[in-house]
Parts: sequence; structure tokens; C-alpha cells
Amino acid sequence: IVSKTCVDTLLLHFVEGDELWFSAWYYVESGAPTTIADFETSAMKWGPGPRILLGSDQPQVRVELKHANKPVYRQDRDSAVPFPSQQWVHIALHLTLSAGNDGVIEVWQDCEKIIEAEGRNLPKSSAILDRMQVGITATNQETVLFVDDVLLFKEGSPELIMPHCSP
Repeated sequence: IVSKTCVDTLLLHFVEGDELWFSAWYYVESGAPTTIADFETSAMKWGPGPRILLGSDQPQVRVELKHANKPVYRQDRDSAVPFPSQQWVHIALHLTLSAGNDGVIEVWQDCEKIIEAEGRNLPKSSAILDRMQVGITATNQETVLFVDDVLLFKEGSPELIMPHCSP
């Protein structure tokens, strides 16, 4: 029941110190995708790297480094924005990649910044993120998810990945 789209190309090449800017529109028709985007290191077993998670009990966006102790970057509990179903939702991500604790993790949902954190977002300093998976990259239930207008940049800005948010 898991379906995904995987972009695997030599054109993706993100290393420590690089900025990664990602944007996509999601529409959950039914079910609950656990993970909606993965940025992976194909040279390492299990393809570790940062990923965007929703969670199934109370769907809300968070970012996890899929490696070792799996640091998770969550929304503030008191102001967490739920991820709705049956409507289009825009998710934007900005990372400054680091295997240390100085990496940048920023996430916007429908033009509202919901996560702003610093921490580890790369499995090791020599890792190269060279694969991106977008869609239902993980779930344990039947799910219908639509994805549109996927953008990925090495250098960017909030205005570039969220032009619809500009005044």
C-alpha cells in the first residue's frame, strides 16, 4: 500500500554547509501518510538524511534526521498547526546542512513559519544528499495523496519557494 516517487539523479548534490530549499503542495484525500518527503544519502545503508514527517495520531509537520538517534524538530506544542486533509496545503523547507548542532531547520505551512530550530540534519560530515523522494514515502495504512508543484533549490529564499506568500 505504499506508493512513492523517487528522483535519483547526479544533479542532486547537497553537502555539509549547503542550503537546501524545498517546496511542494500536498492534498491528503484519505488515509494518513507518515512521511511526505525524504532527502537521502544513497551511498549509506538505508539512505539516511532529513525527512518531513506528519505523524498519524495528530497529523502535524515535523522534521527528522533519519539516522542514529534520529533527532526530531517539532512545532511548539502550544501553537502547533495541524496538517488538514481534503484541502491543498503548501509545505516549504529550508535547511543549512550540518552533521553538527549548528544546522538550520525551518519549515513553513501555508506561509506560516511553524518550525525554526538549530541542530543536526546530516548523518555525517562527508554525506552527500543525492536522492529525493516525494509523496507517500512511508505509511502503514491505505492513503491517497496528491503532490503538485515540487521545487528544489540549492540557493534560495522564502520568496523563491513561496511566491504566493509575498504581499
